Amino acid sequence: MTTRFLLIRHASCVRMGEVLAGRRLEAPLSPVGQREARALAAAMSQAHDVILQTSPRQRTLCTAAAIAAATGVSPTTEPALDEVDFGEWTGRTFLELEADPRWRLWNESRATQRAPGGESMLEVQTRILAHLARQRARHHGRCIVLITHAELIRCALLHYMGAPLDAWRGIEIGPACVSTLDIDDGGAQVVTLNERIPVSGIPILPRT
Repeated sequence: MTTRFLLIRHASCVRMGEVLAGRRLEAPLSPVGQREARALAAAMSQAHDVILQTSPRQRTLCTAAAIAAATGVSPTTEPALDEVDFGEWTGRTFLELEADPRWRLWNESRATQRAPGGESMLEVQTRILAHLARQRARHHGRCIVLITHAELIRCALLHYMGAPLDAWRGIEIGPACVSTLDIDDGGAQVVTLNERIPVSGIPILPRT
């Protein structure tokens, strides 16, 4: 029996693309993000038999709240879905980070580098894959909606696509975009990748 995961990045938040918010700098949804969250909610409004889980960050909680209001499904907050711990890089602007040689090295070799005072991407990948395995065992055959962050989604998809962590640039994860992952006893299939919300809504039921 197939378990379907909808891996959804949070909607656009204030100062996105300007500051690395990380875990310590809270970022509410921007006006654009509020519209994106409403579009997600509308697409999922007929889905009432799903599991809804979210990272504890404000930007993910707000995105999950919009979906919860439309579906009547209460979200649970899961620490395993939390943003990457970027350590001392948290809260710095991307202009500042571009001047830091450690940032450049991290982006060139994510499989071996670690954020200063924070996590390695291998640890992040281990964290999200363990969560997926636990949820599949607990909610076998259900549809599980995960509201989380771009790097966690990338880590999961790279693993199931058989690609190394250093191939991260090949996977775009836009705000409020949905990547669909089906897992059964025979393996896993990435059904959709970084999909904007279609007019017809999100495919909720797993393939048989």
